[in-house]
Amino acid sequence: MSRPEAGFTRCIGTYLRETEKAVQFKVTEVGTKVLDDSMTTWFPFSQIKSSTRTPREGEDMIEVADWILISKELI
Repeated sequence: MSRPEAGFTRCIGTYLRETEKAVQFKVTEVGTKVLDDSMTTWFPFSQIKSSTRTPREGEDMIEVADWILISKELI
């Protein structure tokens, strides 16, 4: 029996730095919700489904596993 696929949610913000295993990201928007205050946090690459970087600050995108967003109280 296979496990259901984990849910992922789009986050908008700015890539700040990365290591071999994780990215530090300044989150300004989660799903369709704009955050009152941005939050800077680390996300493991293993929990990122896709990502897009742009040359403009604040317009990068990552799709992150819902469970980690819940644990960080972002959703």
